[in-house]
Amino acid sequence: MQDGNTYKFDPKNAALPGICTEIIRAIEKADPEIKFSGMDAAIPLPRIVSELASGGSFDAFCGLLKTPERAALVNFIDVPIYSLRHKLAVRADDAVNVKSFDDIRKLGSNNTIAATQGLAYAALLQKEGGLTVDDGSRDTSAIFKKLMAERVRFYYNAESTLLEYIENDKLQGKVKILPTVFKQENQYFVVSKMLPVASSDKLKAALERLAKSGELTQIFSRYSSN
Repeated sequence: MQDGNTYKFDPKNAALPGICTEIIRAIEKADPEIKFSGMDAAIPLPRIVSELASGGSFDAFCGLLKTPERAALVNFIDVPIYSLRHKLAVRADDAVNVKSFDDIRKLGSNNTIAATQGLAYAALLQKEGGLTVDDGSRDTSAIFKKLMAERVRFYYNAESTLLEYIENDKLQGKVKILPTVFKQENQYFVVSKMLPVASSDKLKAALERLAKSGELTQIFSRYSSN
């Protein structure tokens, strides 16, 4: 499982064990011939992608944003499993009102955006151009501390991740999330390019059944309201 992301994997929470945990359980139920293992270890996302690309110890992973760089390394199962909305967090006392990246560019020097190192959000911001991006940390809690210390003005991430850490780090009243949705993107199951095609096809068929039955939507709804 991906470390530091309880939205996807939260083994200590029996009621909401993580959206990917629930999707994986649903796949195993939909096709009992499919079995997953390895979720007893928490590993950084860059290492997960690297292991998948090298044909190492991983065959599949749940919950990855599709980028051209990643598509060159792993195979994406073309069935969206859930979507994430990209938003900005700022200090609660910051009266800034931005509705686009252009609005941020117009702020001049006081426009540094933090993004988590090794995730696709940082690359997306870099490609926008004209933005000052700080992707020096992989630790979400550390990035929020940087925000509170006014070393950055914005933190760009998935709304679900921002909400999770605001609650866990007790930042209510200190940090707020701006309403603008900068991007909404689907997340996918990915598999190693070394995985046999028959196995990949079985996984895709199970996901298609879950999508058609509405179960993927039902799982997502339990997490989108939290």
